[in-house]
Amino acid sequence: MGEPDGNVVRLMSGDPGETNKMNVSTETNETNLEYGEVADENVKGLYVENPALAVRDSASSTDPTSSELTSEMDSELDDGEACSWGPFKPAFCQKFRNPKMVLLCLCCAGLIQGMIVNGFVSVVITSIERRFDMASTETGMIASFYDIAAVFCLIPVSYYGGFGRKPRYVGTGILMLGIGSLLFALPHFTTGLYNYKEHHRDLNKCYKSTGNVTAGQCTTEVEESKLASYKYLFALANALHGAGATPLFTLGITYMDENVKSKMTPVYSGIFYAMCIIGPAMGYMFGGELLKRYTDIDKIDVTNLDITPESPMWVGAWWIGFLISGILAIIIAIPLIGFPKSLPGSARLRADRMSEVCAVEPAPAQPKFRASLRDIPKVIKVLITNPTFMFLNCAGASEGKICTIVDASPLVVFFLN
Repeated sequence: MGEPDGNVVRLMSGDPGETNKMNVSTETNETNLEYGEVADENVKGLYVENPALAVRDSASSTDPTSSELTSEMDSELDDGEACSWGPFKPAFCQKFRNPKMVLLCLCCAGLIQGMIVNGFVSVVITSIERRFDMASTETGMIASFYDIAAVFCLIPVSYYGGFGRKPRYVGTGILMLGIGSLLFALPHFTTGLYNYKEHHRDLNKCYKSTGNVTAGQCTTEVEESKLASYKYLFALANALHGAGATPLFTLGITYMDENVKSKMTPVYSGIFYAMCIIGPAMGYMFGGELLKRYTDIDKIDVTNLDITPESPMWVGAWWIGFLISGILAIIIAIPLIGFPKSLPGSARLRADRMSEVCAVEPAPAQPKFRASLRDIPKVIKVLITNPTFMFLNCAGASEGKICTIVDASPLVVFFLN
């Protein structure tokens, strides 16, 4: 502190009638007030401009367990990080660093994911069987690759993503979803025109050359000789769908929760899940309308067709939905990848939540984990020994099982009758 310059701060001490005079330099006082402090520790707290720092100071002074929070807030500015794509940090993009824009991008991603996986794939699966001469067992194998890829990617992606930049993981997953959707539509462009008459001729040749055989055997021979290899491409594409959707429903929700006030988290989550539910409905509607168009609508004049959608050999434009949704997914992935690790105000939100926890009871000591494969079993052990977490998992599994039974009940009644 410099020499007194005549500026006097008068404070009332604990003893009535006694007045203390403190000489404070103007420059030092202004500098300290800017950071929410004053020159002398005896008058600390007289003027606080940054509430986050006030929460930090009070928490660190009352609870030793909040030292980690204090160091974190000291090392991270409350204005968040910058939106960036590598070294590219455009200034006009920084104004979009807010929870509402994150919610918008996540809702678009959830909508597209629902349209592709639960909408288009389910609608066009019979058309793919007819177009590429596949058996039902093969299309069932294709559909199962979504769940297989999701199971293998769920734990490592969620664990490592928790230590990294969550929006980048989510955006990369949506990018994989878009690439998988484009791969799903690729066989339309690599095969010739669909000719149902030639397909019938191939079956007739099979009947005449092999003698007394069944229709299923002839169909298998034609399939293996021409289009059998495309089932592997469809399986790969659906596996990319499963791997790409994994971070959306794990890291995406977590990122939104970290950057939104506690009372607004249910609202944001409800909007996101509502869009995920709307996605399959839109996929069914649009997919059904596209199947009314001929599959080679981009190659021939459909006005001269002698086949109608009511014909058992009709194949609709199954590929258009995947092409459009794949392009949209890639577009949505670009802003998601650019979002920062933390949005402006996230440090203050963490401080508020920590102060709420410490006000109720001292925060328990948490085990320290690193981004290492060795720690994954330890994390799994902590989770499976948490009764609340396991009961919630059982509730979700039971709900899914009940919904599956209800959906399948009309078929069960039909076959029983």
